Amino acid sequence: MTALDRIAAIQVEMANDQHPSPAQVRDFEMALCGLLGQLAKDATLAEIEFKRVIAASRVGAKSIAEAKVVAEAQPAYGTYRLAAMHHEQCLEMVRTCRNFGRSLSEEMRLGR
Repeated sequence: MTALDRIAAIQVEMANDQHPSPAQVRDFEMALCGLLGQLAKDATLAEIEFKRVIAASRVGAKSIAEAKVVAEAQPAYGTYRLAAMHHEQCLEMVRTCRNFGRSLSEEMRLGR
């Protein structure tokens, strides 16, 4: 199972379960935090590769803006954008789990 498959599975589980337990939310958060490091690494490597493409595009370009437009037409740009999007998606899911966990804790505290 890839990192993206795992994120998607967690999203489906969270959407389908109307009342997840704090333990489930904590498990989701821990799984997502585990994926976050790899996704950050992938995003960084993709960004470095895209920057290399921009640098190579500057050789024949008249301006930096033209070089960037040429570089954005390359597959490295798509890879970079996808990697950044996946990292951001995982980070947002971690935030969601944390907020949901806080909400559950507050509900339990008020219910006492």
